[in-house]
Amino acid sequence: MPWGKATRCHILTYGRFQLFKGNRISFCDEDSRGSEKSFRTICRYVAFINRHAKEYGISPIWLGHPYHCHALWRGMAVGKDGFTRDGVAGPEPKGLSAIVDTAIALGVLEDEDAA
Repeated sequence: MPWGKATRCHILTYGRFQLFKGNRISFCDEDSRGSEKSFRTICRYVAFINRHAKEYGISPIWLGHPYHCHALWRGMAVGKDGFTRDGVAGPEPKGLSAIVDTAIALGVLEDEDAA
């Protein structure tokens, strides 16, 4: 979850889980159950950012036509094709680039090393 300054820590998590009615989550295997703590931490951070969105300069929180989505993608479903039911492309995953950006900001890597 890249957020704020690049020099701040990122929390990364992984795992397979299933979503059930009532916002229940079931982790699929033992490896995935081990990531439950970091998954919960990320959920708390996202909820905090959502509650304080205006203070962080995220306004409006709901993007109307043509996007029809929450600014932080909270509660939005993105299909396997990468689009919402309204045909809006889902958020672009940061993946490894978030780690590389942090390494450059901390001086672990130099800009020319990242290329």
